[in-house]
Amino acid sequence: MILTAMSIMIAGQIALPNKELSLEQAKAEARFIVLARVGKTSEPFANLPPTGLPYFMWTELKPTAVLKGQVTYEELNQHPLAMLAKKPSAEEEQIFFLGDGYRDFVITKILPKTEANLEAIRSKSPQPEIQKPKQQLHQAGIGGGGLTGGLDVRRLMVEPEPPAYRGTVIIPEKDATGDVLKLQKEFAAAMHRADPVPESRRTHFAWVEKDEYVRRYKVIQLGWHGAVRTFEPRPDGGWFVNIVIRPWLYVPFRGFLPDEVEETYEYVNGRLRLAHTNAAQVRPESQRIVVH
Repeated sequence: MILTAMSIMIAGQIALPNKELSLEQAKAEARFIVLARVGKTSEPFANLPPTGLPYFMWTELKPTAVLKGQVTYEELNQHPLAMLAKKPSAEEEQIFFLGDGYRDFVITKILPKTEANLEAIRSKSPQPEIQKPKQQLHQAGIGGGGLTGGLDVRRLMVEPEPPAYRGTVIIPEKDATGDVLKLQKEFAAAMHRADPVPESRRTHFAWVEKDEYVRRYKVIQLGWHGAVRTFEPRPDGGWFVNIVIRPWLYVPFRGFLPDEVEETYEYVNGRLRLAHTNAAQVRPESQRIVVH
């Protein structure tokens, strides 16, 4: 499987809700603390060890009060708000700790709404020392990237200009050398010039534009990205070239698209013809944008 961005990394990369994080530490590290109800969520991605809890790639929060920082519903929900937790009841107000001042807006801790918890959050108790990296801003990128840094939330909401359409990009086999590598590069150049989008591939990936994450976070397609799997001679001259390919997406936050199709092309004297595809095979478990 070829990933157009980094794969999911949980341990050591994001703070996890209800981990062994004291209330004082969570309060000190949080960029925002809100009293909120949960609206929509992604489908749970997996029950991740060692907790066995489901991972929600995005969460809609409906804040009723902001206990730390200044943020609106719209500003909060322009971010995925990933969480590793049992899904809270939509009817129940809970306390959500968000981010830590330099990570993306991850839900780092969830507490029940009690007077004791609210009083502890409002109190001006001594705060533990927090080691933070130097502030930096990583521009949202192709197939991944993310905005980080201890910056004002309204600056985080400024949308960078997305890159222009890039067409079809095919990567040769990693072990290809010599004449075979030269031929595969010529094939890749022919694919880039032709930029073919067979109806079978378009139909297979029709789910992308309907995906909640795509619609919610304005994901756009830059083209198609793939790689050569096999490169074999045809009996009558030319080559059979089998590739794996998927949409090349401009994703505002770190993530990747696991869905892909295989296509086999006849490549003869610089001309391309689609000979076979497995695009009719649908894998529902792969039809999602995985955010991390």
